Amino acid sequence: LYSPLEQLIWKGKWIDTVHPVQILGFFYPVSVLLSVAMASQSALGRFRESAIMTLTFAVGTISAGLVGAVLSQSAVGIAIGYGVFSCLGSVVYLVITLREFQIPLRPIMASLFKIWGLGVISAGAALMLDTTLLNTWATALRIVCVALVFLGIFLLSMRALLPAQIEGAAEIIPAQCRMVFLGIMKLRAPRPARLSSASSVPRL
Repeated sequence: LYSPLEQLIWKGKWIDTVHPVQILGFFYPVSVLLSVAMASQSALGRFRESAIMTLTFAVGTISAGLVGAVLSQSAVGIAIGYGVFSCLGSVVYLVITLREFQIPLRPIMASLFKIWGLGVISAGAALMLDTTLLNTWATALRIVCVALVFLGIFLLSMRALLPAQIEGAAEIIPAQCRMVFLGIMKLRAPRPARLSSASSVPRL
């Protein structure tokens, strides 16, 4: 969406930022998981460990961006260097944290990359449509159409391939809207856990 948004807001003044922003957006869904690992370390009081790993990650991303700048002499190179390292570094950070807390690694990483892959495919289809067919349309209409295409492809593919992840994501939706969303997606609301009759009777 950034290309038509830039046209709508800045009228082409920052057109050179379109590709760097798109590159950073490509890597962001993986790198944002760094906050989960940091929160886990903080919850267990691993502040020194978190500080060292965060500092290492920061030095790495800055250095990668600098290498990209030197090699390409452009913002695109900076975005690629920063994005690649932040993505790989976030995965390594997450793997170290999960292993340390003895959390199963394979299902979490598999789920992550499946959702990321569907998002990339959906974004690629929307971007291709925008650059080939919608580039002569009114800017506001382009934004609406591109957003609907992305959301439509992403939600339908998630519903078909990863319904459990949609049910999990629905838990953060306000209760009034959750049932409507699950109904549209043809999913059942999760049932609350029930106590067995034996466990529900207090024992003296």
